[in-house]
Amino acid sequence: MSSFDESDAFEGASLAARAMAARPAPYLDDLNPAQREAVEALDGPVLMLAGAGTGKTKALTTRLVHLLNTGRARPNEILSVTFTNKAAREMKSR
Repeated sequence: MSSFDESDAFEGASLAARAMAARPAPYLDDLNPAQREAVEALDGPVLMLAGAGTGKTKALTTRLVHLLNTGRARPNEILSVTFTNKAAREMKSR
């Protein structure tokens, strides 16, 4: 018999944090592997550098949603920077 208990996986995590982690994330389904990696990197900042039309704005916006949905950040704790007016308008509308 194994000494591992399923509750060990969440040791120290609050009930709310466990519930947030268990929620499905259908918004991740539309991402390619590189975008998904950037979105799911939740510890620390992420720098996304890629060419035009590669989905940087989509990945950045999805990362913000993921941070909020997983409870890793509150809206007032997020700073997101983009360097074009077009990307800023897209982020605002999403």
